[in-house]
Amino acid sequence: MVGVLVTIQEAPSLDKAIINARITGLLIGALTMGLLFLALLSVVMRADSIITIRTGAWPDKAHDVEEMETKALETAARAKR
Repeated sequence: MVGVLVTIQEAPSLDKAIINARITGLLIGALTMGLLFLALLSVVMRADSIITIRTGAWPDKAHDVEEMETKALETAARAKR
């Protein structure tokens, strides 16, 4: 004779586990996006400082070019006399 004992247990509710998984996923995504934003912000700020430094020298160079042109024109005018 073969006997079978069937036991039925109620499965625990997965609602809480699903909610926890979703919250964890959202937190990981938000953290990752925040870190990427900070990395991009640092790159942009560094580029801005480089551009500001390099373009800050342009007015001085433009003034030097104007002086050189003026001297060249004066020298050319003297040579024609």
